[in-house]
Amino acid sequence: ATPEDKGLELPAHLKGGGDFVVRDESVIDSSSDDEPWWDGVYDTHISDASEKELDLIDACKDNDIDTVLTLIGDNIQQSEVNLDCRVCIGHPGPPKYSRRRRTVMYENSPFHICCEEGHLDLVEYFIKREECNFHTTDMELRTTLHSACERGHVQIVKLLLKEQKVPNMLSETDRLGRTPLFLAAQKGQLEVLKLLCKQTYRRKPDIDAKADNESTPLIAACRNGHLECVKLLVEKGANVEAEMDKGVRPLMASAIIPDEKVSVELCTFLLTNNTQKAELNAVDHNNRTAFFFACQEENFPLVMYLASHEELNMKIACGSAFTGQEALLQKKNKEIGFWVRDLQRTRDKERKDKIERANRELGMKNEGPKKKQLINDDEWKIVKEFKKGRNLDVLDVLHYPGWEKKNWARDEFNEDQARKARERKEMEEELKRAAEEEERAMKERMELEEEQRRRKKEKEERLTRKVKKK
Repeated sequence: ATPEDKGLELPAHLKGGGDFVVRDESVIDSSSDDEPWWDGVYDTHISDASEKELDLIDACKDNDIDTVLTLIGDNIQQSEVNLDCRVCIGHPGPPKYSRRRRTVMYENSPFHICCEEGHLDLVEYFIKREECNFHTTDMELRTTLHSACERGHVQIVKLLLKEQKVPNMLSETDRLGRTPLFLAAQKGQLEVLKLLCKQTYRRKPDIDAKADNESTPLIAACRNGHLECVKLLVEKGANVEAEMDKGVRPLMASAIIPDEKVSVELCTFLLTNNTQKAELNAVDHNNRTAFFFACQEENFPLVMYLASHEELNMKIACGSAFTGQEALLQKKNKEIGFWVRDLQRTRDKERKDKIERANRELGMKNEGPKKKQLINDDEWKIVKEFKKGRNLDVLDVLHYPGWEKKNWARDEFNEDQARKARERKEMEEELKRAAEEEERAMKERMELEEEQRRRKKEKEERLTRKVKKK
């Protein structure tokens, strides 16, 4: 049954008289008899595009300047062509319909097409005529500057910024909240990005402008592996600790890249640059670190690089209580998982030894004051301290009368003193060996420098003799 049979009236723009009428069963969105079959295209304005306007759009796509000049003519008032015409995609047949947006899809305007395709001569011509609408958007609400930045047309971007036909064009956003600078960083258009960052026609764009998902241009550049764009944005002051809606930061976005080499280069730059250094142990909203993402992606070169930093905390577990090592073992990558486990154990042992060594050194420094304090105490307090195992290195039997009678304590004290003497001797020998190795290395370096100077001198002498001989 047709809509007329059901007693429903068609909208004016869908009645006869246009170039086409939408009667395609594919646009039926509802099986209810109470809703019209054109539901979803109700707000669609289908233009009656003339053949000349279709030819104008085709000429703009093909960069055919002669055809454009012929169609528009010298006097736009007498021309039959609308410079702002919008044609449905699929014209003159059934239009292309978007179920997600519930609307018919349209071609861009001629000026927008020229900016998107990079036809500089036509863009200059339209701007010079000043007879079309420069503030046009496509189906994604991208302006002409958005399209030119995304495609990397530097000269067109420079021309649009110079003419400033649209105010505040640098801060306008598309359907996803992305600025022109965001799209340039996302697509890796380095030259366009340089132009946008240094342009001073009115005001500079917000380098940390966030999209609807809270992503920034720096995060987008990291996520797509554009190293040079990342370097430029960080140099211009982009925030390396900016967070997306789920807490993902630039360092984490760099760790998710499938390309292992690019991922390592990005993380190296973010952690070692002189402008801003990223936080290595930062976590997202699910308590995941960049190291966890590297383990999850099985990026062994990046895992090794991040693990080379002593400040890395490999024991941080995500919201599912998995650490990086457990994530690797869960993916059945035992080789990397066991390597991370062994490295973690080695780090823990080194950290424990370092703490014990520092405590011993601190005890040796405080030996004098503690010793004097215990000598002035009574006999019972000294014995009590000794039995509890505290301050054994500061007791001195020669300064306490009657201490020799307590054989049970004297033997233990002597053994403890002997042990501490051995440890002190081992530490001194270790320091001595380190000093000898350093001295040997310095001597070898001096010999190498001397050898280089000797060879340089011999080379100069040979050149001098050769010149004299000539």
